[in-house]
Amino acid sequence: MTLPIHLPPAQARFSMRPDGGSDGGFDEAVEGQYRVDTGMAWAVKDSFLRYVQGSGGSITVLEPAGVTAAPEFHFPIADQSNFDPAAGEGHIRFAGGVTFTAHGGMLRIAFCDPVIRFGDGVQLLADVEHTTELPIAELRLPEPSSIDGVRMWRDASAILLPHAVALFGGSYAAGEQLAPLTLRVELHVKARGTHSDLVSLNEVRTDQTSHD
Repeated sequence: MTLPIHLPPAQARFSMRPDGGSDGGFDEAVEGQYRVDTGMAWAVKDSFLRYVQGSGGSITVLEPAGVTAAPEFHFPIADQSNFDPAAGEGHIRFAGGVTFTAHGGMLRIAFCDPVIRFGDGVQLLADVEHTTELPIAELRLPEPSSIDGVRMWRDASAILLPHAVALFGGSYAAGEQLAPLTLRVELHVKARGTHSDLVSLNEVRTDQTSHD
C-alpha cells in the first residue's frame, strides 16, 4: 500500500464542508502530480480544522511539508539515523511545519519539525512556539506492513497528551482522540540530500464562512 502525496503550488485554496468532506479539494482545484514519499501524514483533528475554517481562519504549510490528497499534512523525514525499524526503537525527525490562525490572529497554533519517539511507548512531539519537542500525542501503532523496502504503520491512533491541552485552549481534554497518523520509513536508508524538491511554502487558506 502506498501513500499518495499531492504537491500543490503556492496559495492553493480549498474548503471543508461541515461533514469533513471537501469542496473543490486539492485534486480538483490544483493541477499537479501525486507522488509516494516516506514520512508522516497527519490531519491533526477534523473538528479543529472545521473550527478554523468556520472562523474564517487560515492554514499555512511551511516547507518542506506538503499536503496529501486526503487532505493530510505530510512531513518528510529529516533524520532516521537514530531509529531501528526492525526493533522499533529510537526516534525519527521530520521537517516542515503547519500553522493555524483564526480570529484575526488571536488564535495561533504552530506545529514544526515533529519527532516520533519510540521507547516504553510511542510519542509524537513537535516544536510549538517557544517550546522545543513538546509531547503532543501518544501513538498506538498497528501492525506494520513492508513493501519494496518501506515499512508502513497506517492510521495509527493518536491520543492527546496533557502537555498539549493548553495548545487548543482547553477545548480538548487529555485522552481526546486526534486524527489518525500514517508513518512510512525506509528499511535501508541511503545517504540523501535535502528535501527541497518537496513543496515550497504553501499557504492554504480556508473559505471565510461562519458557524451557524
